[in-house]
Amino acid sequence: MRFLVGGDALIAPHSRDVIRYRGPMRASPPTFSVFYIANNFAPAYEIPILHSANKLCTIKEALKRLFFETPITIDKEGICMQIFVRDNPQQVAEVAGALIRAQVLRKPQSVLGLATGSTPIPLYDELVRLHGAGQVDMSRITTYNLDEYAGLAADHPQSYHFFMWEKLLSRIGMNPSQVHLPNGTAKDLDAECQRYEAQIEAAGGIDLQVLGIGHNGHIGFNEPGDVFSNRTCVAQLTESTIQANLRFFDSEDQVPRTALTMGIRTIFQSREILLIACGAAKANIIAQMVHGAITPQVPASVLQLHPNTRLLLDKEAAAEL
Repeated sequence: MRFLVGGDALIAPHSRDVIRYRGPMRASPPTFSVFYIANNFAPAYEIPILHSANKLCTIKEALKRLFFETPITIDKEGICMQIFVRDNPQQVAEVAGALIRAQVLRKPQSVLGLATGSTPIPLYDELVRLHGAGQVDMSRITTYNLDEYAGLAADHPQSYHFFMWEKLLSRIGMNPSQVHLPNGTAKDLDAECQRYEAQIEAAGGIDLQVLGIGHNGHIGFNEPGDVFSNRTCVAQLTESTIQANLRFFDSEDQVPRTALTMGIRTIFQSREILLIACGAAKANIIAQMVHGAITPQVPASVLQLHPNTRLLLDKEAAAEL
C-alpha cells in the first residue's frame, strides 16, 4: 500500500522517505495536496514530511494544526474510506449491525459511541434483533453518546437520554451504570463538557463510533465554521439544524438552540468510525464529504484522514459519488 502527498513523491507507510507539502505550512489559510493510493489507508502519523520551508514535521503534527491552528484546506484525489452501498436503509442497518456485532465479539467490553436522530433507528432495531436471537451479548459494553440538547432533562421526551433508552438501551437490558450521555441541565455546561471528556479518556477512548451526518455536513453537533472543534464543547446550532430538528417538536420555539457535543477531535480519536447516511437528501453532502476539500465548512470531511472509517450508504445517498 502506498500513498502520494503533494504530487511529487511516493512513500510507503513504513518507510523513512520524506514527502512534500505544496505551499508553506502556515499560510493563511495554508493549502496542500494529498493523494491516497489505497482502498484501505492506515496513516503512519510519525512519518516525517518535508514542506516548502525545508522543515520537517509529521502527519500527526499536521493534524494538530488542523485542529488547533489556522484552518487548513486539503485538496485531494481519492479517499481512504471504505464505502458500503446497499439497496435500502434496512440493508444498511444489517451491515452496520454485523460490524458492531463483530466488534463486540472481538472485544466484549467495547466502548461504543452512539448517535441519535432518525438515521440510526434501523440499526438499533437490528441490534435488538441480534441481541434477542442470542447472536451478540452487549451486557459488558459501555456507551457514550455524541451529544445532548442543552436545557432538556433526561426524562424529556425529546432528550437524547430518553431517545437512547427508548430506541435501544432498555430493549437490550443495559445497566444504567454503563451508559453515558452529557448532562444537558448541568449548571455549568463548560464544566460538564470537561467532565464528559475526562470520562471518555478514562474509559480508554471510543472503540467504535456510530455517526450520522447533517445536511450541512455536521457530525454530532459540530456545525460548519472557521475551525474544527476540539474536545467536547457547547455548540450553537445553525438555523438549518434547528429546522431539521423541528419535526421532533411541537413548535420552533421549543427546539433547543444549543447542545453539548463531542468535538471533532474527540470523534476523530475513535479507533473505528461507522458513518451512516440514507436517502436522496443526503446525496449532495455525502459527495462533498468524500470528494471535496477537507475543511471545517464541511465538518465530516475531516474523516477523509481517519485511518478506519466506513461509510454505510443506501443507493439514494450514494447517488452523487
